[in-house]
Amino acid sequence: MTGQETLDLPSGADPIELATFRTWGEDHPMRTLLSPNTSRSLIACLIILVGGTSGLARADEKTPYSQLYDEWETDVAAVKEQVPVAATQKAAIENVGQVYSRRFVDLAREQRQNEDQFFSCNLWLLVHGTPGDALDEGMELLRENADVLKSYAFNLQLALSEAISLQSEAANPMLRHLSKKHHSAELRGVALYVLGVRLMREAHAQGDLELLHEAEQILTNVIETPEYADAHSYRGASGEKAAAALEILRGTNGLGKVAPEIESTDLDGQPFRLSDLRGKVVVLSFSGHWCGPCREMHPYEQALVEKYAGELFAVIEINSDQDLDKLRTNMGEKGLTWTCVPEGSSLGPIQEAWKIEAWPRFFVLDRNGIIRFIFHGAPREELAERVAILMDESIEATAND
Repeated sequence: MTGQETLDLPSGADPIELATFRTWGEDHPMRTLLSPNTSRSLIACLIILVGGTSGLARADEKTPYSQLYDEWETDVAAVKEQVPVAATQKAAIENVGQVYSRRFVDLAREQRQNEDQFFSCNLWLLVHGTPGDALDEGMELLRENADVLKSYAFNLQLALSEAISLQSEAANPMLRHLSKKHHSAELRGVALYVLGVRLMREAHAQGDLELLHEAEQILTNVIETPEYADAHSYRGASGEKAAAALEILRGTNGLGKVAPEIESTDLDGQPFRLSDLRGKVVVLSFSGHWCGPCREMHPYEQALVEKYAGELFAVIEINSDQDLDKLRTNMGEKGLTWTCVPEGSSLGPIQEAWKIEAWPRFFVLDRNGIIRFIFHGAPREELAERVAILMDESIEATAND
């Protein structure tokens, strides 16, 4: 799943400002970074959401939502017990997710006049929904019926930033509608912030500078409109988060910029300079072998190394593992042959300079060292597609030199 956040942060590797909080329970594929300035009242509201509305739904009197939620939990637990192999288990859980995404959408449609039930179903879809037609329908249903959520508008406001990584073509239209039409100014502000971040990530992945400009305008609007800037999701104040996103968007390692220099030593003790790779297409990976989505990308990265062996191409990993001996062993056992530059921590100076706070992050550089594509999360096959574009450009340019 593209765009997923940090998994399994290394023990003792993060300071307070990167403290992780497993907001949605053991099975949710991300850990959220909470600001140390988050108010106690906001955290209290977050905890209410974490209990899920399922906390409300599991009161003495069963509801349609709680019954469906319990069925889903039972089926997921059964898959985990019956399918022990991680990769196969993940696929099986995704199949269960497809089935229940449809069922939760159908229930949301049936219960759209019941605020509690309608919100509960939409919260499940935001957190657990599996990409596909059902999830798209769910986001369309939320767009069409968001005004139903009056007393639950604040709950949706807190949860809406889950849509940042949501893989649904209907998510952006839903967010645009909420940002313009909803009666709550605070919810409009959060929707606008989430939309801006989504557009920034889409622009990064597509190499689209025009779309990036639209994202910049939206995020600037959030910051400059006080009622939007002060609106909180569970991630924090929208203005502060939008400012952080703009810092990434406008940074020296932003889309269309020449990649900043990196000077260090690789895992074999050899000097490394990024600028020495000019003339090559480069995949620069900020990664860690402690990180689930990072490990998921290893076969895709190694396939690129082997496909373009002997050509003007390189994969470089800026690694955040603490145990370098274990890192060497893992790379050897798994046959990973790219250049690895270890920092020994998720707080290393290269990661700090490049403003990496979630892993993996991929920067794809053309032969001139210009950052042409950026991926937040695990892009899977998309990475090879973007590399192929730049390799074709490189071959054509070399032929014309």
